[in-house]
Amino acid sequence: MAHRFRWYGSGELAWTAPANNPQNWNQLFNFWFDSNLAPVAGNATIDQARIGAGALNFTVPTTVPGLQPAMDLGVGCGTPAANMSINGVPSAGNAAFALNISSAPATDILLYFADVAANSPLGSGCTLYLDLASFGAVGFYTTDGSGNVSVPIPVGPGQTPADLIFQAATFIPSPPLFGLIGLSNGLRVRFAGTGCY
Repeated sequence: MAHRFRWYGSGELAWTAPANNPQNWNQLFNFWFDSNLAPVAGNATIDQARIGAGALNFTVPTTVPGLQPAMDLGVGCGTPAANMSINGVPSAGNAAFALNISSAPATDILLYFADVAANSPLGSGCTLYLDLASFGAVGFYTTDGSGNVSVPIPVGPGQTPADLIFQAATFIPSPPLFGLIGLSNGLRVRFAGTGCY
């Protein structure tokens, strides 16, 4: 019988085995998983499955997934739907960090942020990814002749780690949301942080 694993979020994978196929001490096991994040040096902690004498767990040096600087929360709406991405890693001291937004040429855009994510369907295929109780405006922008705009968000050397969620409202022809706007994808950005979401 196969051993199974489960992702618990917050940096933990747990492997389990059926009772008739235990993962006993003094046996050699290899484990792996695929990740779209580059590996970095880190540790794996192995816990006892059946509590007994000795340490409850031990740590082994290995490679682990590195920083996940941004996570796409879902697609935008409108034609064309604006798409946000990052231009680098928002590590402390990166004064050149920026958000890139692409849409149709000469599209007016209002960029918003929040420190709490939401997943609120608004109809017409539009989803709000910002919690309205904690949102604020970044600014007003217009895409260039190629349909792109770069929004500088310099990260200071003493930046406190923070996750922020970004979403843009776009003013496009025939907007789907209330006949007023389209929405970009939602993007969670980890400033001056480490690890995965």
